[in-house]
Amino acid sequence: MDFMDKTNKYYSLWLGEADILCRPFSGVRWVYSPERNQIQTGYSQQFDIYILFQPERTVISYGENIISEADEIRKQIQTARTFYEVEKSLVSVFGSRCQHFIKYVFDKPEKVLQAASYARLLSPEEYLQFKEFFTANNPGCTDTGWLEPYFMDLVERHLCCGLFSQDLLVSCTDAPDMPYMQDEVQEIGINTLELYREKDYAAQACFTCLKQMLQNGICPQWSTSVHNAASQRLAEKIGFVKYADVITVSLP
Repeated sequence: MDFMDKTNKYYSLWLGEADILCRPFSGVRWVYSPERNQIQTGYSQQFDIYILFQPERTVISYGENIISEADEIRKQIQTARTFYEVEKSLVSVFGSRCQHFIKYVFDKPEKVLQAASYARLLSPEEYLQFKEFFTANNPGCTDTGWLEPYFMDLVERHLCCGLFSQDLLVSCTDAPDMPYMQDEVQEIGINTLELYREKDYAAQACFTCLKQMLQNGICPQWSTSVHNAASQRLAEKIGFVKYADVITVSLP
């Protein structure tokens, strides 16, 4: 599988111009996209600006809510040469509404093939253990009516991989909804009970999940906040490399 090609196609759809990242170019491209005028599947708000930055190229995708500010943004970033200069310019215009993410591309399938893991696929009969695990990780969530159908769907798609310690589920993967290419790509989510973190359990659960994805012809994806250093370390440990920095702006 060509993981880079799949990832390029996926983020091209995010930007609103099919295959824009599959074509070589340098510099800055501006893309007006209707994608910026709606909330993508799996997200709670729309991204009025979605900027993908790689060392040699930047794509700025924007929608209706930004048209009036577009000229000002162009002026602000026309001399910016690094991602952090672009970010600083956007913060000067939009303040704390700017969010910074790091996107990854899967690059080292040999790590998955060589990895030893005590994690395994969960079965439908283990829903109560999963529910206990979920509520322990999300003590503020009181509405779990959706949880069982979600769990069963994960199990059916071989995406719910967990590690047990003395019959207690302590680390488990999940699968965020994907707005594009749902049958071809899948982002990995991972949660671990607080007392069991820093014990390599999350990596083992992810390795098992990655093996299932690769066997089923699914291209793995990973995304995290720039502030989540633990998630970044885990991504690199299980075979991902940095793909791009992304800045989003969501207006009220």
